[in-house]
Amino acid sequence: MGGLIAAVVLLAIALIALLIVHLRQRRRIGDLAEQMESFLVSGSNPLKFSVQEDALAPLQNAAAELENQVLLARDQKKNERRATQNLTADISHQLKTPLASIRLLSDSIVQNSDMDAETVREFVTDIGAEAERLQRTTEKLLDLSRLDDDVQIV
Repeated sequence: MGGLIAAVVLLAIALIALLIVHLRQRRRIGDLAEQMESFLVSGSNPLKFSVQEDALAPLQNAAAELENQVLLARDQKKNERRATQNLTADISHQLKTPLASIRLLSDSIVQNSDMDAETVREFVTDIGAEAERLQRTTEKLLDLSRLDDDVQIV
């Protein structure tokens, strides 16, 4: 009879140990889910890689890797947005410069109606050169736009 009691006690201890392991894993899964949701909502505090040797370590490491990929994608998107803004500012400047020159030259012709024909011819030649520069810049912008469309399609 004493052996039966000892077997029941050992079985109870094993069952309690299994229950404790199960409850710990369940708590860790809940904590992991909470941390992942917190990261998705706030975007901060990414998961750390697990160095434990248990069944949940691969899941935690995979989740941490996914969060790192999300952070990388966010940074890349931010850098692309900044590059696009810089490109837009540069293009705007490149288009405004010849337009300003054309406007200045044409205003000079209008305001100085007593110019001789040679001076007017020089101004008109300068206006033509600036108009060509503007056209080249616009064509480059269109080429760039087509290139960007091709890249997005692929």
